[in-house]
Amino acid sequence: MVVAVFATDVVFAIASVPAVDGITYPVITMNAFALLGLKALYVVLAASRSR
Repeated sequence: MVVAVFATDVVFAIASVPAVDGITYPVITMNAFALLGLKALYVVLAASRSR
């Protein structure tokens, strides 16, 4: 389940890049950090569910 949610977030993050005014370094960096943050959140949620 966590993998499916993470994959969906990856798709939305990639799809949102052209919505910003061009593909620039800050936009790509923001998306990368957002994905890393979401991954960490899902790891925490998965750990809390397994208890």
